[in-house]
Amino acid sequence: EYYTRGIEACVKEGHVFTVMSSYNALNGIPTTASPFLLTDILRKRWGFRGFVLSDCGALQDICSTHHFVPSYAEAWALAVNAEGTGLLLHHCRRAKGVLVASTASVYAPGPDLDHRFRETDPLGEARPPHAPTYSISKIAEAAVARSAARTYHLPVTIARLNAAYGPTGGLPAYHYDWIAAGRPVPLRTHRPLPYCPIHQHDINEQVGLLLQVASVPATIVNWCGDEVVTVREWCRHLGALAGVEPRFEVLPEDPWIRGSAMDTTRRRQLIGDCRVPWRQGMAQMAAARARPPADQRPGVGARARQALGA
Repeated sequence: EYYTRGIEACVKEGHVFTVMSSYNALNGIPTTASPFLLTDILRKRWGFRGFVLSDCGALQDICSTHHFVPSYAEAWALAVNAEGTGLLLHHCRRAKGVLVASTASVYAPGPDLDHRFRETDPLGEARPPHAPTYSISKIAEAAVARSAARTYHLPVTIARLNAAYGPTGGLPAYHYDWIAAGRPVPLRTHRPLPYCPIHQHDINEQVGLLLQVASVPATIVNWCGDEVVTVREWCRHLGALAGVEPRFEVLPEDPWIRGSAMDTTRRRQLIGDCRVPWRQGMAQMAAARARPPADQRPGVGARARQALGA
């Protein structure tokens, strides 16, 4: 109500193209990481359509001075996912449509491991130790993308991706490599971990379709396979393909680790079903990634190719 008056005049009357966020915090949130200031007020209320830059050292201050996040990695993750997305969508503001790849990790963890997350479910900060910045930075990214859709009248689809895999990588692919090499698969809980894995072939086919349903306000949709599978289930299947009994190493229980099975109703209504069943897709993946074992045990590649032909 006081300090913003001058900046508001610059934006509305002076039509400035670049705004720099300040070093300080407002209500405990650094201005550089504040959706309220940089999105709600600056873009939505004042109609700013230009670039937002951070001051020198302001990103580090999110961690070192304000202690808003516990590490520099988290500070940079917020900047790259949120601020970077805003700059990119500004650059592409005249595009016919934009696809923003989000993640199933934006959903608030709950006690029911069998729950299939819907697009309308509450968001929340999951902080798995292997990627503590992932959830909050992707939530910030989506907020910026939704604001950009309205500000630039830019059709946007925000697709929350779940357990992508294929010959070049993904969690099931890494599990296959460990199983085929005789290494244990690390798990952080004894509980089932359900996912809806989606094969790269389906991802490639659906990119264009997701762009076609981009809209203002942004279309938000779960992007995943149509089948629910647990980590242990796909590891047993991968072990059978490799001719190796999978071993599991359960690490200390982590309360943040849970599956993320998703409801696919909205995606199927918008763009249709996936084409690759998970067993077939993982057999294709295993055949592509197979390597002869050290003891020349036969069958890693052959078993996978045989499963494809069955």
